[in-house]
Amino acid sequence: MITCKFFQHIKPNMNQELIIEYNDQDQNLQRWLQKKFPNIAFSQWQKWFRTGQVRCDGKRVKGNEVLILGQKVRIPPFVTQLNEQHTVETAKGHLAYTPSSAELSAFQSSIIFENADFLILNKPAGLAVQGGSGITKHVDGLIRSLYPENTPKLVHRLDRETSGLLILAKTHQMAQKLTKAFAQHTIQKEYWAVAEGIPLKPKGTILTHLEKGWAKDMEKIKVTNENEHTKASETTYKVISKNVVAKKALLSLKPHTGRTHQLRVHCEHIGCPILGDRKYNPKTSSRQLHLHAHQLTLPADLGGFTFTAEPPKYFKETLQTYKLTEKTK
Repeated sequence: MITCKFFQHIKPNMNQELIIEYNDQDQNLQRWLQKKFPNIAFSQWQKWFRTGQVRCDGKRVKGNEVLILGQKVRIPPFVTQLNEQHTVETAKGHLAYTPSSAELSAFQSSIIFENADFLILNKPAGLAVQGGSGITKHVDGLIRSLYPENTPKLVHRLDRETSGLLILAKTHQMAQKLTKAFAQHTIQKEYWAVAEGIPLKPKGTILTHLEKGWAKDMEKIKVTNENEHTKASETTYKVISKNVVAKKALLSLKPHTGRTHQLRVHCEHIGCPILGDRKYNPKTSSRQLHLHAHQLTLPADLGGFTFTAEPPKYFKETLQTYKLTEKTK
C-alpha cells in the first residue's frame, strides 16, 4: 500500500507522457510499467487504471493491452518521483514504517536458535524475506528493527508463502562461509510438502532442466528440454505417509540444486502438485501453501548442527484431517 508520506515532497505537474519505442512494443502494458517503475505496487497501478489515470493515445486502458510502436502512454505526474522516493525510504532493506513492539515481539518469538555467529528463524508462511514491489513487511526489515546495530545478514531465501527454517549470519565472516556453503550445496535441507496426488514410487530422484516462461499472463518456471537458457535441477523425494482414498501424501523433499520454485515445479512435474500452490496447482483445494522447510544441517566445518522447525498450525491441521503421520510407516 502506498502511504501518504511518499507524496510529501512531490510538486504538482502535468501528466507524464511516455513514447513506446522499438524495444518496448509487443509487451503487456502493465508488466512494462512495472518494469519501468518497480517500486510502485501492483495494486496502485490497478487503481490508476480503474480511475482512468493511465491512458494510451488518450484512451482509457485496463492494463492488459499490448503496446504498439509510437504509442503515447500517459501516466500520473508523480510516478517517477514516487518510485524514487520509495527507493530511498526502503533503501538497504529497511521497512517503510515503524513496527509496533507487539509485532517485533511476535517476530522475535520465531527465532529458535541464536549464538554469536548466526541465528535461525522458523519463518511464518506469508512473510516475505525481502522487500519489493507491493511488499511492506519482510524479514530483512524486521530483523533490522530488532537488531539496529550489527544487523544479521540474509544468506539464502524462502518463497513468501513457504514456512520454515531461515538462517541469518551475525558476522561478516560467517556470512561469507554460509553463502559459500549454500552455493556449494554442502548445507543439507529437507522440506515437507503435502501433495495432491501420490507418487508412483515411494522414493526417487527428479532430474529436469528448468526455464522461466509465461502462462496465462503469469511468470512461471517450467520443465523443458536442455538449451542455453535452462538450468539443471535435482530433487530427491520420499513418501512419509499417504492417504490413498483422499489422494494426498506427505512428502520429504531434498533439493540438491537451488533453482527458483524448484520443489514446487518438481512436484507438479511428477503429477503431485503441492496443496495450496495456486501458481503450479491452480485447482488446489486450499488457499495456503503446504511447503515447509523442516530441517537444515550445517557441514562439519560450520559446527555440524542440525535444526528442525515445527510446521505451522494450518499444516498440522491438514495432516490431522487426512490422517497423514509425520513418521514413515
